Amino acid sequence: MFKECGDCTVCCDGWLEGNAYGNNFGYQKPCVFLCKQTCSIYSTRPSMCAKYQCAWSQGLFPDWMKPTESQVLISVENKHNKQFLKVIQIGNISPKVKTFLDEWVKQHNTYYIIGNKSGIEN
Repeated sequence: MFKECGDCTVCCDGWLEGNAYGNNFGYQKPCVFLCKQTCSIYSTRPSMCAKYQCAWSQGLFPDWMKPTESQVLISVENKHNKQFLKVIQIGNISPKVKTFLDEWVKQHNTYYIIGNKSGIEN
Protein backbone atom coordinates (compact mmCIF):
# COMPACT_ATOMS: atom_id res chain seq x y z
CA MET A 1 0.00 0.00 0.00
CA PHE A 2 1.70 3.17 -1.19
CA LYS A 3 1.01 6.47 0.53
CA GLU A 4 0.69 9.78 -1.29
CA CYS A 5 3.44 12.29 -0.55
CA GLY A 6 1.02 15.19 -0.30
CA ASP A 7 2.89 18.26 0.95
CA CYS A 8 6.05 16.28 1.78
CA THR A 9 8.96 17.20 -0.49
CA VAL A 10 11.78 16.11 1.79
CA CYS A 11 13.37 13.91 -0.89
CA CYS A 12 13.59 17.00 -3.16
CA ASP A 13 14.72 19.42 -0.43
CA GLY A 14 18.41 18.53 -0.74
CA TRP A 15 18.47 15.55 1.61
CA LEU A 16 19.00 13.05 -1.21
CA GLU A 17 21.41 13.49 -4.04
CA GLY A 18 20.49 13.16 -7.68
CA ASN A 19 20.20 14.86 -11.00
CA ALA A 20 17.07 16.17 -12.67
CA TYR A 21 17.65 16.98 -16.31
CA GLY A 22 21.25 18.11 -15.79
CA ASN A 23 20.58 19.88 -12.49
CA ASN A 24 22.28 18.30 -9.50
CA PHE A 25 20.60 18.33 -6.11
CA GLY A 26 21.64 17.13 -2.69
CA TYR A 27 24.27 18.16 -0.19
CA GLN A 28 22.06 21.00 1.07
CA LYS A 29 21.00 22.01 -2.44
CA PRO A 30 17.30 21.44 -3.24
CA CYS A 31 16.13 20.39 -6.68
CA VAL A 32 15.70 23.40 -8.98
CA PHE A 33 12.26 22.10 -9.99
CA LEU A 34 10.93 22.25 -6.44
CA CYS A 35 8.62 25.20 -5.88
CA LYS A 36 6.17 25.86 -3.04
CA GLN A 37 6.00 22.28 -1.71
CA THR A 38 5.53 20.72 -5.14
CA CYS A 39 7.49 19.56 -8.17
CA SER A 40 7.02 21.86 -11.14
CA ILE A 41 7.80 18.99 -13.55
CA TYR A 42 6.01 16.20 -11.65
CA SER A 43 4.31 14.68 -14.73
CA THR A 44 7.62 14.62 -16.66
CA ARG A 45 10.07 14.16 -13.76
CA PRO A 46 13.13 11.95 -14.39
CA SER A 47 12.71 8.21 -13.86
CA MET A 48 15.05 8.26 -10.82
CA CYS A 49 12.60 10.63 -9.13
CA ALA A 50 9.53 8.71 -10.25
CA LYS A 51 10.98 5.44 -8.95
CA TYR A 52 12.06 6.74 -5.55
CA GLN A 53 9.82 5.75 -2.66
CA CYS A 54 10.84 6.46 0.90
CA ALA A 55 10.04 3.71 3.41
CA TRP A 56 7.10 5.73 4.75
CA SER A 57 5.51 6.11 1.30
CA GLN A 58 5.99 2.36 0.74
CA GLY A 59 3.65 1.80 3.67
CA LEU A 60 6.33 0.34 5.95
CA PHE A 61 5.70 2.82 8.74
CA PRO A 62 2.69 4.44 10.44
CA ASP A 63 1.40 7.87 9.40
CA TRP A 64 3.24 9.70 12.21
CA MET A 65 6.56 8.54 10.65
CA LYS A 66 5.98 10.73 7.57
CA PRO A 67 9.31 12.55 7.00
CA THR A 68 7.81 15.99 7.62
CA GLU A 69 6.50 14.80 11.00
CA SER A 70 9.20 12.39 12.18
CA GLN A 71 12.14 14.53 10.99
CA VAL A 72 13.74 11.49 9.32
CA LEU A 73 13.80 10.36 5.69
CA ILE A 74 14.18 6.59 5.57
CA SER A 75 15.18 4.60 2.50
CA VAL A 76 15.42 0.84 2.11
CA GLU A 77 18.94 0.07 0.89
CA ASN A 78 20.75 -3.05 -0.31
CA LYS A 79 24.52 -3.48 -0.12
CA HIS A 80 26.51 -6.68 -0.26
CA ASN A 81 23.28 -8.73 -0.35
CA LYS A 82 22.10 -7.18 2.92
CA GLN A 83 19.02 -5.05 3.22
CA PHE A 84 18.92 -2.23 5.78
CA LEU A 85 17.37 1.16 6.46
CA LYS A 86 19.24 4.36 5.75
CA VAL A 87 17.89 7.03 8.10
CA ILE A 88 18.66 10.62 7.15
CA GLN A 89 18.18 13.19 9.89
CA ILE A 90 16.32 16.24 8.68
CA GLY A 91 15.89 17.46 12.25
CA ASN A 92 16.38 16.07 15.73
CA ILE A 93 15.46 12.42 16.12
CA SER A 94 12.98 12.17 18.97
CA PRO A 95 13.16 9.36 21.53
CA LYS A 96 9.82 8.12 20.15
CA VAL A 97 11.26 7.76 16.63
CA LYS A 98 14.48 6.16 17.90
CA THR A 99 12.56 3.63 20.02
CA PHE A 100 10.24 2.85 17.11
CA LEU A 101 13.19 2.23 14.77
CA ASP A 102 15.01 0.09 17.33
CA GLU A 103 11.94 -2.11 17.74
CA TRP A 104 11.16 -2.18 14.01
CA VAL A 105 14.60 -3.47 13.00
CA LYS A 106 14.48 -6.13 15.74
CA GLN A 107 11.11 -7.35 14.46
CA HIS A 108 12.33 -7.40 10.85
CA ASN A 109 15.80 -8.82 11.50
CA THR A 110 17.64 -5.93 9.90
CA TYR A 111 19.52 -2.80 10.97
CA TYR A 112 19.67 0.90 10.26
CA ILE A 113 22.33 3.53 9.85
CA ILE A 114 21.81 7.20 10.64
CA GLY A 115 23.14 9.94 8.43
CA ASN A 116 22.69 13.61 7.77
CA LYS A 117 23.47 15.96 4.90
CA SER A 118 27.18 15.59 5.47
CA GLY A 119 27.23 11.80 5.54
CA ILE A 120 26.80 8.80 7.79
CA GLU A 121 27.08 9.26 11.53
CA ASN A 122 26.59 5.69 12.86
